[in-house]
Amino acid sequence: AEMMKHVNETAKEMGAAFNLVGKEFVDAPDKMLMYQKGLGLNGEEMAKYAKRAKTFGTSLQDQLFETANLSTQMGKRFNLSSKQIAKDMKEMTADFANFGSVSQKNIAATSVYARKLGIEIKDMMGIIEKFDNFEDAANGASMLAQSFGMNVDAMEMMKAESPAQQIDMLRKSFFETGRSIKDLTRQERKLMEQQTGLTGAALEAAFANENMGMSYEDIQAAASESAENQITEAEAMMEMAEAIKRVIESGGGGGGGIWERL
Repeated sequence: AEMMKHVNETAKEMGAAFNLVGKEFVDAPDKMLMYQKGLGLNGEEMAKYAKRAKTFGTSLQDQLFETANLSTQMGKRFNLSSKQIAKDMKEMTADFANFGSVSQKNIAATSVYARKLGIEIKDMMGIIEKFDNFEDAANGASMLAQSFGMNVDAMEMMKAESPAQQIDMLRKSFFETGRSIKDLTRQERKLMEQQTGLTGAALEAAFANENMGMSYEDIQAAASESAENQITEAEAMMEMAEAIKRVIESGGGGGGGIWERL
């Protein structure tokens, strides 16, 4: 009864999007709520996942499982928090304008790439606007070539699916010049910020020499492998149970039954 009460609350929060996936909640309310609570999704975020499921022709449960699978495997593989990866994936899934056509595995790879660089997803988004169309991309590539000697392919930058992929191309072209971010003057830093859309600490982290050996292609390959060699649904449920257990042990929630506390 308490579980169904929670389903009703989620349905209200999801609004019209609940009509797209209501049968899934009827058929397996326990699984749906385990995924929702384990991944830390509210009703509005569940609605985003439901719409994404219909866009990609899959079920909501498949989308949630994919996030659980990728965040779990990529977290273990790169020694990162699976909860943080899931949080990033949730954020990008909700951003239809920039990630509406990006696969879950590339969304997971983008999260890991950002985390390994030490920057937030929101700090990466400025680069998309700088290379959003061919004219801007061509102008940006030209300025980077004139000012820093960087060889940037404007067409590849414009076609890139993810801001992580764009940053990786810029990093490689910058490192090939033999220059270091630490050697740039204040004016050069400002110009680099203007041309890349990366500012302050995000610019420093993206072009830091200690991250020179990191490659988006390697992380993307790991994400593809994780997508192909999935954990079982039972393992995914165990991961969600552990995530819920950590919420309870940390003192999250108030009184009442378990679902109310969660």
